[in-house]
Amino acid sequence: MPNEEEFVKIKWLLFLRPMICLFCLALLLIYELGGGMTVPAYVILGLLLLLNLIYLNLLPYIQNYFTFLLSQAIVDSVAFLLLIYFTGGVLSIFSFLCFVGILHWNISISPRSSVYFASCCTIFLSLITISHFFPNYYLPFFYYEWIGDFPLKKNRILASFFAQSVGFYLIVLLAGRLSKTYQRARIFYDEIVENIKEGLIVLDSGGNIVLFNKEAKRLLSPTLPSQAVVGNKFEKVFERKEYAPLRQILSSSKEMDVDLTLPLSPQAPLYLNVKTSILKENQHYRGVVALLHDLTLKKQLKALEQKALHLEGIEEMAMGIAHEIRNPLASLRGCVQELFSGSQASASLEYSQKLQEVILSESDRLDRILQEFLEFARPSRLHFQYHNLPKILEEVFLLLENHPQTSPIRYKILASPTLPKLECDRDKIFQVFFNLALNSLEAKATRILISVEKASNLPIQLHPTHKFFSQTPSLFIKFQDNGEGFSENTLKHLFTPFFTTKSKGSGLGLSTVYKIVKLHRGHIEAHSSPSQGATFCIWLPCHQMASTPEIN
Repeated sequence: MPNEEEFVKIKWLLFLRPMICLFCLALLLIYELGGGMTVPAYVILGLLLLLNLIYLNLLPYIQNYFTFLLSQAIVDSVAFLLLIYFTGGVLSIFSFLCFVGILHWNISISPRSSVYFASCCTIFLSLITISHFFPNYYLPFFYYEWIGDFPLKKNRILASFFAQSVGFYLIVLLAGRLSKTYQRARIFYDEIVENIKEGLIVLDSGGNIVLFNKEAKRLLSPTLPSQAVVGNKFEKVFERKEYAPLRQILSSSKEMDVDLTLPLSPQAPLYLNVKTSILKENQHYRGVVALLHDLTLKKQLKALEQKALHLEGIEEMAMGIAHEIRNPLASLRGCVQELFSGSQASASLEYSQKLQEVILSESDRLDRILQEFLEFARPSRLHFQYHNLPKILEEVFLLLENHPQTSPIRYKILASPTLPKLECDRDKIFQVFFNLALNSLEAKATRILISVEKASNLPIQLHPTHKFFSQTPSLFIKFQDNGEGFSENTLKHLFTPFFTTKSKGSGLGLSTVYKIVKLHRGHIEAHSSPSQGATFCIWLPCHQMASTPEIN
């Protein structure tokens, strides 16, 4: 079967053939009003019309489109030359059909074949013209009444012959240049548009699909034939309910850049990034260009990576729990062994009481470790309400100033009074900044500077994943201290549960901070270097109903 382009070409030819035949019939009737009748010309035009009806019936069964087009071109060429022959040769009103035939050969077969046909037309007309200069020689079936008195028109006949012959080759030259331009356009389409790894859909102003490349077909409609896509309205092509998100994007009057999921298969949903550009001319809507990027493999790799990270985190957490529990268990074991050893030292009441105190202390330590772990691991139920973030920060440092186990610290909060309120769980956000402040104190910091501003005021170049926070009402919090800071290796594991560089730390403080920020659909980063202090950058969306990107 012919491909889509070949099929369209054949349909156009089958449509133009009867139109040209009807035009020639009308022209012939008008020319012969009040005169005789050129019967062969009418027979040829009638046969051409009948042949076109036969071609239309054969169209669904075409296997070799080139043979079909070649047969059409040969039949049409012979019919055109015969029609010219029967109606006056170079003075025929149908001489223009030679130009039509040249274009037909050039477009349907090849540019070189149009040269051959132009040469055939020139030779054919030259033979007819030469025959007119032999008075005793008459061409068979030639209708001489069309040229009238030859001696009076011989100059006109010669001029017409030379003009038409030159015109044939000019048409060949121009058609050849057009053909080369077309071939360059075809190369651009075939090699670039068709073979790019992005799906490309182009709609016109009426919502009809005018371009649908291979990748778009692979992604969206691998089972649909191309004829069922190009030329049809996109609502009809994508009428299934699974395509609803795509229909909404293509029908939008705004340019969009959206990640969406199409549940085309329950086992393997399709993940796409769709970017649209609106085509306009003088503010008039002309159509839409949509680029589709397949995110399915990326999603699968990301899921595997997250699973691997999750397993790695579980391993590190297990090692942390084992490390934290080992020391209390060793102390408990030693005390119990000492109590049951029966030695003279353990027999004294005072020494036994000390051992019992150690056992109780280590038991409490074990219970505290397990309690902290359970609080970290259990699902958190958040109670969202709108709160003033600078006010929460003031309450954090008010508590620190009156905390018996903390040293005095200077702090400063920079925040605009026009900041939007934050939809959050007040206690959890309080815990985030309280843990950060305690961490600064344990790092021997004497000053803390906190700045709060709208995330939209920041350049997007800070981080590629922060595009969402710059386009959605969000707050950016920068928490800086002048403490000891962190090494590069510590920064890599800073938010890992049970990772700590402190002798008495559990390693869950910053892990809890990370978890709370993520539960609020935010993002946190740490920057530091030894003896240079630490900086925590936090992005929090003001409204929890907003959808945020996934960030590792």
